[in-house]
Amino acid sequence: MLVSSPATCSHSSIFMAVKELITQLLSTKSGLLYLSSRHDHVNGLVRALTQDHGLEEGSEETGFHALGLEMIYRLQTMQLIDQLMEFHLNGMF
Repeated sequence: MLVSSPATCSHSSIFMAVKELITQLLSTKSGLLYLSSRHDHVNGLVRALTQDHGLEEGSEETGFHALGLEMIYRLQTMQLIDQLMEFHLNGMF
């Protein structure tokens, strides 16, 4: 909610709190597993974070965009590793 509203996403204290929370979740296996189990919420969050508002470089919006991309990359990496492990365990590797 906070990152999707133009009224709240421009506050640096809100940005820093959201960034810190998401960074903590992305930095641990349990955090990644939690995020990967919440598809609908994460998809909405990623959409809100990666919106392109055409703002200038260095703004908090750019920070949100980078955070959204990091979330995408880490969750996709975890998904691909999981698929490789399943493939290997099933003797197909």
